[in-house]
Amino acid sequence: MNVGISQLAVGAMPLDEFFSAASHAGYDVVELSMLPNGPITGATSDADIAAILELSRAASLPVAAMTINHC
Repeated sequence: MNVGISQLAVGAMPLDEFFSAASHAGYDVVELSMLPNGPITGATSDADIAAILELSRAASLPVAAMTINHC
């Protein structure tokens, strides 16, 4: 079993800080969120997605789930 943390738990924390903090806290995986005004939206470019995947790899934290939040 893996223990993860959702991006929703940290508010507007930038993704690089989120991955770093989650890694240092000992989490195994993360959940990212698609938000209307967040770092991941329906308009996120392929280059931005590649950068997010690199953050995931660098922190050794796989993205285990995604949420879509329209609130």
